[in-house]
Amino acid sequence: MAPIKKGKVEVRVTTTRSVIYGSLSKAETFRTLDLLNSKEKFIALTDAIVFDGEQSEKQHKKFVAINTNNIISVEEM
Repeated sequence: MAPIKKGKVEVRVTTTRSVIYGSLSKAETFRTLDLLNSKEKFIALTDAIVFDGEQSEKQHKKFVAINTNNIISVEEM
C-alpha cells in the first residue's frame, strides 16, 4: 500500500466565536469539504492566528483543534 500524500492549504475558518487563519493538513485527494463532512469531530490547524469575535484581539498558536459543530465557514486562501 502506497503512503498517502498530504498537503497543506491555508484557510480562514469562521466559527461561532472567532475567526482563525492557519494551515490545514489533508490528504491531497481530499477536498476541504470532504474533510468537513467526515466523521471527525475536530479539524486541526497549525501556525494559527486567532481573532476574537470583534477581530480586535489576536493570539498566535502553533496548534488549534476546532470542533466542526462550531464552524460557520471555511475559505481556502
